[in-house]
Amino acid sequence: MDVHVSRASVTQTRDPHSWNSFDSYVHIHETRLEQHPFVDPVRTSTIEFTRGTTYVLMQGEVFCLRDAIVEVSKTFETQQRNGRLYVRGVLYRYIAWVQGGNLVLKYHNRHADPNEYHYRAYDPRTGSEILHEVLERRQFPVFSEVLDEADYLTSGL
Repeated sequence: MDVHVSRASVTQTRDPHSWNSFDSYVHIHETRLEQHPFVDPVRTSTIEFTRGTTYVLMQGEVFCLRDAIVEVSKTFETQQRNGRLYVRGVLYRYIAWVQGGNLVLKYHNRHADPNEYHYRAYDPRTGSEILHEVLERRQFPVFSEVLDEADYLTSGL
C-alpha cells in the first residue's frame, strides 16, 4: 500500500490548532462535515460538544462512505475574551476503522507527553500498521484532513 499519507514533511510555521472563538469553531466544524465528500450524507454524526468551566469536550462518531467510521475525542482549553468563549485544542484522539473490519488510522497525543503527537496508518484490508510517525503540533492535521486521509486509505475497498 502506498504510504504517501506521511505528515513528516508538513512545514507549517503557524499552529493550525490555535485559539478560535467557540462559535466560529463549531460553525467551521459543522460546515466541513456538511461539505466533506467522504462523509455519509445519510447517517448523522453523533458528535456533541460538552462545555465545562475550564474546558470543552468534543466527542462522537462521524459515519463515512465505504462503511468507515471516524471516532473523535478532543479536549479544548478555554478563555473568556470580551464576553466570548475561545477554545484551543489540547488533547486529541481520532480513530478510523471500517465497520466490522480493520483499523484505518489513529491520531492522538494521549501518551505520557501530550506534546508528542502520534500518527498511525493501517492497511484497511489487513489491519497491518503501515506507518507510524511522531509529529509536532504544527504537523498534526485538522479534522477535515483526517477525513481526507481516511478517505484515501479506504479508497481501494
